[in-house]
Amino acid sequence: MTNITRRATLLGLAAAAALPAPALAMRVPRVLFICRYATVKSATARELLRKRARERGVGVKVRSRGITPVDHLPPAIRQRLIDQFGIDPAAERPQALQQADLDRADVVVLFDNLPPSLHKMGPLDWTDQPSLLEQFEPSMAYLEAHIGALLDRLATPPV
Repeated sequence: MTNITRRATLLGLAAAAALPAPALAMRVPRVLFICRYATVKSATARELLRKRARERGVGVKVRSRGITPVDHLPPAIRQRLIDQFGIDPAAERPQALQQADLDRADVVVLFDNLPPSLHKMGPLDWTDQPSLLEQFEPSMAYLEAHIGALLDRLATPPV
């Protein structure tokens, strides 16, 4: 690490420490989507939330993880999502869910139940989403509605 980089890092840490508590509360929320394989539901939700948040000017950090990651997104579904929604669920490599992912997240959305070895208080349960592979239109309508409601919640300042 160069002296300039080290100094910039230290100044950044000092500035963050000097922020009043309300400024710390203004931190960008971290959303984590979790599904079985990390390539269809959670990855689609991740990209759709990113896109809708940009369109609405809502700051958010979004990740997706899989309980047992396996790439099983059919090319035709991927192309349809790109063409119709301008999103690519394959934009990121699928990653396995770890407890640290849950610990870092402010909002956790489940498309599948968590394994017994992992835990998070108060996750959002979206396990009733229809299969994207078998019911494309109802599945995307579900995601659009739920992501819209989530963005409303994230955009509303805490009281």
